[in-house]
Order: sequence, then C-alpha cells, then structure tokens
Amino acid sequence: MLHLTQAFVLINVEKGRVKEVLERLKEVEEVLEVDAVTGAYDIIALVRAPDEEALTRDVLLGKIHNIPGITETSTAIILEV
Repeated sequence: MLHLTQAFVLINVEKGRVKEVLERLKEVEEVLEVDAVTGAYDIIALVRAPDEEALTRDVLLGKIHNIPGITETSTAIILEV
C-alpha cells in the first residue's frame, strides 16, 4: 500500500483576502480540505503528497506559498502512531 504524507497547513492572509485565498487553495490538487477558522490563523488546509520532500518542494513552496495574499504558514505533518 502506498503511503502518502499528510499535513495540516495553518495559514495567515492579508486582511480582507480570506475568501480569495480559500478559492485559490481549493484549486490546488493536493489540498484535500480547506476551511476558514478562528484563532491565531485564518485558514487551515489538509494537504497530501507522496513524501515529505514533495510536500515541502512541490506543494508548500511550489504552490501554496505562491498564492497572493498569504503572509505566513505553519505546517504540522500528521504522524502515524
């Protein structure tokens, strides 16, 4: 069985751009779910990739960080315990 790396990406955005960023994130193939939330971050996204390297290189740096309006992200990789 193929193991995929999954992570929660916590995202802050520029004021007034939450809806726009949500729509852009929904277009990213690796984003499984995305929601606006309350608290320290504006948006939380559940993402997946073949491995941690692809998650960082392709998904985070290659796609999510290039979405206009995103100011900060924090990633929590889901562990199998």
